[in-house]
Amino acid sequence: MPNDRYSNPLTERYASAEMSRIFSPDFKFGTWRRLWLALAEAERELGLPVSQEAIEAIRPELQPAAVTARADVASVAIFGPDFRERPGIAGQMFRSLAGQGVNILAISTSISTINCIIELSRLSDALRAISQQFDLP
Repeated sequence: MPNDRYSNPLTERYASAEMSRIFSPDFKFGTWRRLWLALAEAERELGLPVSQEAIEAIRPELQPAAVTARADVASVAIFGPDFRERPGIAGQMFRSLAGQGVNILAISTSISTINCIIELSRLSDALRAISQQFDLP
């Protein structure tokens, strides 16, 4: 199994390639290593006994972090105060988008909101799918 992609039946069906990469073992452990390095450097700056050799030993283990930006995305969200009492709302939203072939690039949830980042070119399809799924005007 490759370590640069997270693999399970749900991600195979519903997750974008970027989301699978973000949840991969490589990305997870790379993030931990970057945090360990930042912590060691901060401890050394504060005067704690962390040797420069220990810090330099961590560096080769780091994977370069990349930041990407896209202007061709849109955000679609649903809001409802009773999401906590109605399990499955997120699944309904994700299935409705998948049913229209809308790829979800990122997801953010809270107690009352589910927000999905999608490709801008699929915005009208996404709005139609969500409106049909939740019987919206």
